[in-house]
Parts: sequence; structure tokens; C-alpha cells
Amino acid sequence: MQQIARRKPMKNKGRNPPPRKTLRRERRAVERAFIAGACIAGSLSHNDCAQLFGPNVASESTITRTVQRVNERAMELNTTIIYPCCFEFPSNRGPARLLDDEQRARVVAITIASQQSREKESWQVIKDGDFVNARVPNSSVSLHENIMYDAGYARRGLGWKPTLSPEQKKERYEWALAHNPDKDEYSDGLRDFRYDHKDPCYTYFEETDAEKRLAEEALVKENAQRKRDDNILQGNLQYSQEAICALLA
Repeated sequence: MQQIARRKPMKNKGRNPPPRKTLRRERRAVERAFIAGACIAGSLSHNDCAQLFGPNVASESTITRTVQRVNERAMELNTTIIYPCCFEFPSNRGPARLLDDEQRARVVAITIASQQSREKESWQVIKDGDFVNARVPNSSVSLHENIMYDAGYARRGLGWKPTLSPEQKKERYEWALAHNPDKDEYSDGLRDFRYDHKDPCYTYFEETDAEKRLAEEALVKENAQRKRDDNILQGNLQYSQEAICALLA
């Protein structure tokens, strides 16, 4: 009998979490200020400063690069490291931004300029060349969509629409409550279905004595009408059968 070689089970239990491939991580402005103050003003060594962050958080080379960037930023702004602007600079990790803030604002302004431009899709905007005269290079479908999403717009059925503010949401909610035609009724007055059960679940209401009498009268009339219809149908069937027998005789 041929034996099937099965794969050995993986040893998932008791495994240590995989170590990070790199210790590099973008520092916050508060961390940069602490590093600059400890190493520049406090004359703390870079190795001792890295140990203050704990294991696998910062290394000596990380502290060195941070101090160099803070000094370069201070020289660029022609100021000292006591100002917060020296620690607030854009990240140099990841790909560079294709468009700056001014160009992104220009893209949003062109997109929402009119109803026709709002209803255009991204590929239509690029095909029509709406951004050619606006000095917006390297435009693509994904870039245009990401710019609009970052600006707070969402793609709806009729085009790009901005996100509602909390005040606008509250105003629309109050308007919906005031103009709800069924606000004084319990449910929709018909029935309520629950599709997670085998049979539908109906919603019943408390009835007065007058409503009960009217319901009984309506039921009696409905039964009488149904009985008359059944008698008429049965008579038609009998007459048709007698007529067929007479024709065949």
C-alpha cells in the first residue's frame, strides 16, 4: 500500500513574536526634543540616550541621525533648538510626495468647480486634460482619488461630495424627525418580517371593543362573499359538465 507523505505540522505554539526587520521608526516631535535636549544641551552620550528608550526601540545611529537633523533644521531656519519649529519637519521615510499642498488644493478646486466637473470620474478628468493648464504634473487615477479622499470628499452616485460636519448631520437628523410621516405610529402599521425565522413574525396592536366588532363584521362579510363565490363556481362547473354530457349523447 502506498503511503502518503504528509506535511509536518507547524509549531505555532510557544513561538516568540518575529523580530522587526529594522529598528528605524519615525520619531515624534516630543521625542526629537527630548533627544536634542539630552544630547546637545545635557551632553548625554548617544549610546546612553538610546538605552533610555528601551530595547529594540532606538539605537545609537538613530540618536545620531536625529541630532544631525535637528541641527540642520535649526541652521536652515537660522534659529536655535529651543524653538519647537526645529523638531517639526516632514518625514523623509517612504516615497516622496508627487504634489505639494498648493497643487493638491488646486486639484480639489478644479474638481469641485462645477456640477459637471464634480460628476466626472478620475479617468475622465485625466482624459479631458483638466489639470494640464493648472501645472499639475504626474496626474493619475489613483493620485486624483487619493487627493480627493484626503480632502474629505467621497465618491457618490452623482459625483464627489464633501463629508458632512457634525452640525450638518445634526440639522439633517432634526429635519428628518420633524418631517417623518410615521413619527406618531408604532411600526409601519402593516407587519414586521424577521427573515432569521422560518415563519414571518407579525406585529399586532391593542384593539378597542368597537374595533373588534368591526373586525368580526368584516370577517363575516368576507366569509359570506367567499361562500357565494364558491357556490357560483361550483354551479358553473356542474352546468358545464351537464352540457358536455348532453352534447355527447
